[in-house]
Amino acid sequence: MERHAWAVTTPGPEGTARVGEALGQRLEAGDVVTLQGPLGAGKTTFVRGMARGLGIAESAILSPTFLYVREVRGGRLALYHVDGYRLAGGRVEAAEAEALMEELGLDWYLQAGGVVAVEWPEPVLEMLPAERFAVRLEFGPAGQEGERILTLEGLGRRPARVVAELAREYGRAPAKRP
Repeated sequence: MERHAWAVTTPGPEGTARVGEALGQRLEAGDVVTLQGPLGAGKTTFVRGMARGLGIAESAILSPTFLYVREVRGGRLALYHVDGYRLAGGRVEAAEAEALMEELGLDWYLQAGGVVAVEWPEPVLEMLPAERFAVRLEFGPAGQEGERILTLEGLGRRPARVVAELAREYGRAPAKRP
């Protein structure tokens, strides 16, 4: 499988959102984006940027933690924002997590023709397509309110090509708004 990774340090939440926006502008129906990182690292901020890139109002993006799945429409593609936080970290057995996601219709969302963004995807990774975008966010040396180290990896032919394009276009710092 083709892979391409791009690592960038973002200066704060708006920089993280700008990378999400740049990706959102390039997303197509059926794309899946997984987001991993500690609490407060910027996963939902990145999804807000993706929404902006899809033409969806950022204000429509709230953390779906207490809903598991939040459907957001209003842009060129629907965004299905999935959160596995309550399933992650051993809180729920993997089989139980998969059963819950099946009951909630994860398969339907994956085939609905929109974009699926999955925060805390660990419990349901086996249910997701191998070809996807994987985002990893970590705190930078400046601490929680400052920089983030963001790694965007394209897994599969088209995602790898898109990530390579973003890396060429924006380089090491997404200083300008895409």
